[in-house]
Amino acid sequence: MSNNERFVARLDSAMQKEINQLFTLEKCDASVNYMQKKYGFYVLKSQGTIKYDSSVEGKFTVNQTKK
Repeated sequence: MSNNERFVARLDSAMQKEINQLFTLEKCDASVNYMQKKYGFYVLKSQGTIKYDSSVEGKFTVNQTKK
């Protein structure tokens, strides 16, 4: 029984992490789509507190992200 409890707790923790990441991505997407056209060629940088996929390299502009 305790093995199941630990499994459920780990599963809940992993699921919560994914939900938080999805919420952050939705906020980012909404912010980028709200930006005016004059900022289209600005390069986006990640904030230090945001966790992102480090395997994705490169710099993205606002226009590239909107696509």
